[in-house]
Amino acid sequence: IVKRIIYIWDRIMNKYRYNIDLWKQYLSFCYIIESKKHFFKVITKALNFNPFNIDLWLAGALFELEKAHNPIKARKIFYQALRINNKNVELWGSYLDFELN
Repeated sequence: IVKRIIYIWDRIMNKYRYNIDLWKQYLSFCYIIESKKHFFKVITKALNFNPFNIDLWLAGALFELEKAHNPIKARKIFYQALRINNKNVELWGSYLDFELN
């Protein structure tokens, strides 16, 4: 049944690519079912369509840190986010919090 739900989500997201709230709901679903494969697939698509959305970047870095237990890759996600959104104060603050912890 999870495969069917993912199939439905994929079809919805192909139609509503720029709806941030739907991307967040889909990511939270992937987070709940603890599917790394689907989460990274979804976050990659979401960031391709919405590269200037800070919440999506933070969700990717947080998932990498908490669920995948990979702080090095989480830092790389932050670096890529900062390259694209270098003037965003909120992202810089989150990055500094990440580095200090």
